[in-house]
Amino acid sequence: MELVSVTKKESDVAYIGWPGAKKNGSIIWTHSVWIPKVSPNKELAKAFIREQIFSQYFQQWSFNHYGKLPVLKAYYGEGITWFKDQMPTILAIANASKPIPLFIDLEKYLDILQKYLPDAAFGRISAKEALNRIQDDSKDLDFTDLRAR
Repeated sequence: MELVSVTKKESDVAYIGWPGAKKNGSIIWTHSVWIPKVSPNKELAKAFIREQIFSQYFQQWSFNHYGKLPVLKAYYGEGITWFKDQMPTILAIANASKPIPLFIDLEKYLDILQKYLPDAAFGRISAKEALNRIQDDSKDLDFTDLRAR
């Protein structure tokens, strides 16, 4: 959706989800906010960040400028300026989505993916070979979801 800022016309860009996303959900990525280590009042900084990040203004500004979906359903309505006609579809995808699983060995798994996916993407190995290597390297990892405990 950042393409809209380049083309200047919303109609030049289609907002679509992954196949089946409306029924099964999709992936939503997050970004970090940092507080300097030397901050004299970290709790006040956390409160300020929480208040700002979850405000209607910030949530909608982030969507209207960068396409980052609001995290609160109430903010999908009045104040949204992009893709208003597609909000029911976007909200349906958001409603069906779940957080990315937090596996015990997620970091190790991501390292394995990072090891093979670029080679497949650039044609240095086939996608099938990459998947076989990923499967082989990850067969002993613990995929227990930490949130399910």
